[in-house]
Amino acid sequence: MKKDLTSKLKYLGLDMDNIPDVLYDFHALNFNVSRLNNDKDHKIFKFVPIEKIEILLTPCLRSDTVREKYSKAAPLGKYLNGDETEEGIERYTTFLKMISTFSISEVEGISNIQQEMKTQPPFRVKYNREHLWQIYYSESTDRYFMLVCTKEATFAEFFYLLKKKIEMSIEKSKETPIIFVPINYMNYSETFLNRDEIVDCENYLWLFTKNWPVIYEVYDKENRMNLQIIGETFVYDSIKSTYKITLTSKEDAIKFYKQVKAVFIMQTEIKGYFSFSTKINSKNELELYFENQKICYDNLTEFIKTRYEIAVEEINKHNKESQKLEDTLEQLKKDSKVKEAEYIQKQREIYLFLECKKTFMGKMKYFFKSTKMKKKAKKDIEKENSASNLFNEKSEIINSRINTKPMETYMSEKKYYTIEDLVVIYSMLEDGKKKYQNLLQDIKAMELKYQNLKR
Repeated sequence: MKKDLTSKLKYLGLDMDNIPDVLYDFHALNFNVSRLNNDKDHKIFKFVPIEKIEILLTPCLRSDTVREKYSKAAPLGKYLNGDETEEGIERYTTFLKMISTFSISEVEGISNIQQEMKTQPPFRVKYNREHLWQIYYSESTDRYFMLVCTKEATFAEFFYLLKKKIEMSIEKSKETPIIFVPINYMNYSETFLNRDEIVDCENYLWLFTKNWPVIYEVYDKENRMNLQIIGETFVYDSIKSTYKITLTSKEDAIKFYKQVKAVFIMQTEIKGYFSFSTKINSKNELELYFENQKICYDNLTEFIKTRYEIAVEEINKHNKESQKLEDTLEQLKKDSKVKEAEYIQKQREIYLFLECKKTFMGKMKYFFKSTKMKKKAKKDIEKENSASNLFNEKSEIINSRINTKPMETYMSEKKYYTIEDLVVIYSMLEDGKKKYQNLLQDIKAMELKYQNLKR
């Protein structure tokens, strides 16, 4: 046991009788727990200089609240000084137990991962055991700190950081060593997109991929930030593949946001006309397609213009067809009016015949009266026909044609088309199609009425 403890202390480069001053140094943090972001997921990943990370040990579990862990935390130095007080002895003993339980191979594994990340951060941003890096940031003091929970079973991340701090104090290199870690409970900087826009992007992408993406702010070794969107989408039947979108500037981020927002509006507001599919290119980037056309920010304006012109063309075609149907309906109405007049006259003749056939004189009366009635009926039918024509000239049937003059006047004053223009023109087209279908139903009903009157 003592031999194992000695070998681990030697591996760390830690002499308990000669503790480096760097392990006793502690800068006040002034960490405001009340301003924590409630989102527990690690959304911020950074290369952090080791010298800017304070180490606090707390007698808690990692699952305890941050407020509780922080309130009970004490600087690493208080676990190393070996005060002869009861609390000091307890802390010193706790630290020795932690040394006896950590695994050198695990620390070496972390060292290898960190070395790889200096040249190539992980594709998914997140990496194995990243949740064990309990590192937080105090904005008021611009300091980072690690909360080491002494009741946990593994401490490899803590001892990796401790080893690096000891090496830094011994070597006194001009270049400060850095580590790539997630920062817990840290808000987005909103340098490229604000929080609402980031949430919108996640919602928009879900519509097309049917999987929630995660958006990270990732900082490189020079502390340059980029926005990385990681998610999955279906590539074939039920097979999913991971995509990654990297936005390296505010301009790129705004373009991407506008693109997915425009495509989202088209698919949700102009239902039945736009349905976009997803593909993943050779760089594992997500691409949106309409039919076989790739949609990106640079061709979005041209795409909207093309679809607008297609809608106008459909409206013009629709109006020609509607004109023919309206003429047909008008003629059917006129013919039905004539048949209704004939039908009423036939009813009168039948009634007269039934009354007159009872006596011989009645039959004679019917012969002369029916001839007179037929002449009058002919005049009434002609009069009804004439009245029907006049009524049709003055009446207003439901016009199924789409009036595009207001829109054409409005568009003639513009240099380009917008999403709003596209929504308006397709809503006009949809309303016209509904009226067109109603017109077809009216014609079908009128044809049935005419055939019944004819029979």
